[in-house]
Amino acid sequence: MRALLFCLLLFLSTAVQAAGPPYWVVADGQSLKDGLDIFDEMGTRTRQLTTEEFVRSAIAANYVAAFVSACYIWQTELPNQAPFELPPHLNAEESAKVVLRYLKSHPDLLHEEPRLLVFDAIVAAYPRKK
Repeated sequence: MRALLFCLLLFLSTAVQAAGPPYWVVADGQSLKDGLDIFDEMGTRTRQLTTEEFVRSAIAANYVAAFVSACYIWQTELPNQAPFELPPHLNAEESAKVVLRYLKSHPDLLHEEPRLLVFDAIVAAYPRKK
């Protein structure tokens, strides 16, 4: 079921971006946090999301999932150079939660580039064991 939901989110985010402006992008830590907040709320099913909220959450979650996928490649190909040690089966939902926790605990950094914040969140959550 989660895989189906993730595929649907990926499809919708791609379709919205292909339709052209206006669409939502992850531009900084604040926009990433906003999207991940919605993604987290979507998991609780407390209310019906608007189409825009659904798309924003999909784009934010996919941003994190793609970054984590790249980190897995880095860890596999260059294990001694990766500054983190990801668990064997880190899914998209857990990745989003890890990054959201980091963003919530570092509100002073939300103006930073999202790629830097996701990287810092991964390193903080999964430091390499020496």
